[in-house]
Amino acid sequence: MFVGWDAFHAARPRWGASKSKSDPGDSYKLADYLRTDGHRLARLQPLDEATRNLQLLTRSRGQRHPTAARILARSWLRVVWACWHTNTAYQPKLHTSTTRIPTAA
Repeated sequence: MFVGWDAFHAARPRWGASKSKSDPGDSYKLADYLRTDGHRLARLQPLDEATRNLQLLTRSRGQRHPTAARILARSWLRVVWACWHTNTAYQPKLHTSTTRIPTAA
């Protein structure tokens, strides 16, 4: 879920007028904002087709979002490790994160 700073800043007067900045206070306010107004915010949609396919695959198997996120994170971790280990920049053709992502076949 993405919350723009302008939308969150506009909602801040609801919690008082202290105008002070504190991480615990902002965490509480952000959680409260998502709990009460989260339905008004746009959900983020994955741009990568492999990510969308993985999401559809895991949901068709009856699994939920955390499973898809865990599989995708593990896949990208392999890419980051390969880039760091070989001291090379990320190249989509060389470092394919989608090679180990399960498919429907």
